[in-house]
Amino acid sequence: MAKTFDWKRFWCPRGESFEISDRGFLSDPGGKWGFNSNLVTFDRLAEFPCAVLLGEPGIGKSWTLEHESAEVQKSLTAGAELMSVDLRSFSSDTRLMATLFESETFDRWKKGDWTLHLFLDSLDECLLRINNVAALLADELPKQPYSRLCLRIACRTASWPTFLERELEKLFGESHAYELVPLRRRDVERAAEESGIADPKAFLRKIDELDVSSLAIKPVTLNFLISTYLQDGDFPKDHLALYEKGCKILCEEPNESRRAAGKKGRLSPDQRLAIASRIAAVTQLCKRFAVYTGPEADGVPPEDVLIGDLAGGFERVGDDDVEVSESALWDVLGTGLFSSRGADRLGWAHLTYAEFLAARYCTRRKMPVAQMRPLLFHPSDQGRRLIPQLHEVAAWISVMDPEILKAVAGSDPEALLGAAAASLSDDQRRLIVDSMLQQTSEGRMLHLRPEFFWLFGKLKHPQLSDQLRPYVTDANRPIGTRHVAISMARACEIEELGPDLADLALNESADAGLRSSAAATVADLTSRVVKDRLRPLAFGEAGEDPRDELKGSGLRAIWPESLTASELFSLLTERKDQSLSGTYSRFMYDDVIHKASPRDLPVALEWFAKQGSRRDLIGPIDYLMDRIFEFAWDNLDEPGVASGLAAAIVSRLRIYDELFSNDHNREFATKVQNDQERRRTLLKALFPQLAEH
Repeated sequence: MAKTFDWKRFWCPRGESFEISDRGFLSDPGGKWGFNSNLVTFDRLAEFPCAVLLGEPGIGKSWTLEHESAEVQKSLTAGAELMSVDLRSFSSDTRLMATLFESETFDRWKKGDWTLHLFLDSLDECLLRINNVAALLADELPKQPYSRLCLRIACRTASWPTFLERELEKLFGESHAYELVPLRRRDVERAAEESGIADPKAFLRKIDELDVSSLAIKPVTLNFLISTYLQDGDFPKDHLALYEKGCKILCEEPNESRRAAGKKGRLSPDQRLAIASRIAAVTQLCKRFAVYTGPEADGVPPEDVLIGDLAGGFERVGDDDVEVSESALWDVLGTGLFSSRGADRLGWAHLTYAEFLAARYCTRRKMPVAQMRPLLFHPSDQGRRLIPQLHEVAAWISVMDPEILKAVAGSDPEALLGAAAASLSDDQRRLIVDSMLQQTSEGRMLHLRPEFFWLFGKLKHPQLSDQLRPYVTDANRPIGTRHVAISMARACEIEELGPDLADLALNESADAGLRSSAAATVADLTSRVVKDRLRPLAFGEAGEDPRDELKGSGLRAIWPESLTASELFSLLTERKDQSLSGTYSRFMYDDVIHKASPRDLPVALEWFAKQGSRRDLIGPIDYLMDRIFEFAWDNLDEPGVASGLAAAIVSRLRIYDELFSNDHNREFATKVQNDQERRRTLLKALFPQLAEH
């Protein structure tokens, strides 16, 4: 379904925040998107030589990459070419090298003088089979004429290798990593309407009533919701039931090629689901990518499993057994669970289907912990760590099997923060939180990078504040564990901890990093009383703040509700640490103008006029000046704005400075040229001031 609609998908710079409503949908206040200014569409990234598209499973990375590669193909200039490679189809670096770097297209490009647009999809799935693929790309790309390369890579957020990002930055000068944001409410409504739901608004109300918006904001699970709603008029109660129902529906629907041929098969949906679960277990637990359906004599790709090797024996369905014959396997491979991987090869339409069904197979077979442990855990380190490629499978099994949950929570609890986390019970979430806090207290570092703190939001449960409070308030607890507890409170928006976090943020004797984390968390909460307590941080009245991290959170907490424009702009100075893009920089980038009103413009323009040469202002001050100029242009009729903007222009003319930064000059100039009325208004205010000078 996700490929049916021409949705406009948005990217958010990795690590930046975007607004989410209390129901989980991207907010849309007053018909105007509540996005921060950094959200961009794919076509806005065309100016970047290298961009990485990240996102959770099922969020639509592959669809977006496929859609945009088709758009690029339509607009290629003479001589340029596009090459699109799905990395998940490779299991050896030799085959990948031959297909990519030793291909005819690459050879022509290296010998030519034109630009190659290279789209690489499913890096995360390739990492499951070629663990050195990131190193291979980092080694090979510098050997190519990369100045004529436009590179796009899609990967799951948690699997993205940061070292590859660093290497790409060295190569291209900059590498832009963006996360694909969830669907907006309007996208969900449109999808429901175009799918044949008679009353899309009733569909949305049902989503709200059952609190399943976390499923609606991802195309894969939205597909399940729409399908089950059309069939049953209701939704399953959780992710586990949803995937069970959704996969069964896909078993009822043949894939496009079989549907076109009018072939429906002879097995029931339940029988197909049982056999599909066997296929999933083999492909996931035996490191296989696709099912090979051609003659064995033609050569079987090493990453594939022969259809004949899957056949044999029976699978239990209810009180009956179904024979797993080759004809039955052909029937299952012809359903919507699978799609083509080239000639004589069929693979999973989406990896999440395989991960869920593999777990389903293991639990339906009632495999004991002693049997599953060597399948899921790596033999090194005494079998205490999960095999990285099986994190999601292990997470699904953990939801279904309490004994496996205990084993996984006791070793790799962060592996439980994937797609299966939404199906965890409150007791299971409590167990995982306890395990994480206990392990970090014992000195173990979680395998979770700081920018992914939002994954902790999947652990929210009614007693979480009581569980975290001792770690927030007790100075004798390990600092690393307290950081984890604060990150959990922030991701889960635990309002009850607001006063405790504010106390920590204002405690001048506390660890500086903990203070910064606590302040950032308070700024994310909704309580105005608690937020206002951070006012001393904004004014630099609460101890040392060498990197402006406390100042940034303090300003974000109180602007604009408890801070006047005059107070704000008196505090906006250059960063103490020019190398840091922290809370203070993000506040200037995302919050100042986004939350300002037109009546604040005279003060903002006065501040603008006092700034030094823009040639010396690189970063948030320069960016903010551009935003003020744009905001003033759009509100030129407001009292004092035209004269203030004129004074700001004169301030630049006096020092022979730029009015607008080069980054946005062309786009804004076009906007000004197309608005004669505003130009006249500004010139009337400008001429008298020019005469005075």
